[in-house]
Amino acid sequence: MPKRLEMLQHKTFVPKEFTGRRVSNDKAVKILKKYGLVVTSVEANLILDFLYMLAKTTR
Repeated sequence: MPKRLEMLQHKTFVPKEFTGRRVSNDKAVKILKKYGLVVTSVEANLILDFLYMLAKTTR
Protein backbone atom coordinates (compact mmCIF):
# COMPACT_ATOMS: atom_id res chain seq x y z
CA MET A 1 0.00 0.00 0.00
CA PRO A 2 1.43 3.46 -0.89
CA LYS A 3 2.64 5.51 2.06
CA ARG A 4 0.29 8.42 1.25
CA LEU A 5 -2.72 6.11 1.33
CA GLU A 6 -1.60 4.65 4.66
CA MET A 7 -1.32 8.15 6.13
CA LEU A 8 -4.80 9.05 4.91
CA GLN A 9 -6.26 5.95 6.51
CA HIS A 10 -4.59 6.65 9.87
CA LYS A 11 -7.18 8.23 12.18
CA THR A 12 -4.86 10.79 13.80
CA PHE A 13 -3.42 12.05 10.51
CA VAL A 14 -3.64 15.84 10.23
CA PRO A 15 -2.81 17.28 6.81
CA LYS A 16 0.25 19.52 6.76
CA GLU A 17 -1.89 22.41 5.50
CA PHE A 18 -3.76 22.58 8.81
CA THR A 19 -0.91 22.16 11.29
CA GLY A 20 -0.10 25.86 11.32
CA ARG A 21 -2.08 28.94 10.56
CA ARG A 22 -1.24 30.62 7.30
CA VAL A 23 -3.65 33.56 7.49
CA SER A 24 -3.09 36.22 10.12
CA ASN A 25 -5.91 38.17 11.74
CA ASP A 26 -4.76 41.34 9.98
CA LYS A 27 -4.76 39.63 6.60
CA ALA A 28 -8.25 38.25 7.24
CA VAL A 29 -9.48 41.75 8.18
CA LYS A 30 -8.04 43.15 4.92
CA ILE A 31 -9.56 40.38 2.80
CA LEU A 32 -12.98 40.76 4.40
CA LYS A 33 -12.82 44.55 4.07
CA LYS A 34 -12.04 44.15 0.37
CA TYR A 35 -15.40 42.37 0.01
CA GLY A 36 -17.35 44.91 2.08
CA LEU A 37 -17.27 43.26 5.51
CA VAL A 38 -15.86 45.36 8.31
CA VAL A 39 -14.64 43.26 11.25
CA THR A 40 -12.26 43.77 14.14
CA SER A 41 -9.15 41.70 14.72
CA VAL A 42 -10.96 39.81 17.50
CA GLU A 43 -13.88 39.00 15.19
CA ALA A 44 -11.46 37.92 12.46
CA ASN A 45 -9.77 35.60 14.95
CA LEU A 46 -13.13 34.05 15.80
CA ILE A 47 -13.93 33.56 12.10
CA LEU A 48 -10.52 31.98 11.48
CA ASP A 49 -10.92 29.67 14.50
CA PHE A 50 -14.23 28.47 13.09
CA LEU A 51 -12.88 27.98 9.56
CA TYR A 52 -9.78 26.08 10.76
CA MET A 53 -11.94 23.90 13.01
CA LEU A 54 -14.32 23.22 10.11
CA ALA A 55 -11.41 22.37 7.83
CA LYS A 56 -9.94 19.95 10.37
CA THR A 57 -13.21 18.13 10.92
CA THR A 58 -14.07 17.75 7.23
CA ARG A 59 -10.69 16.58 5.94
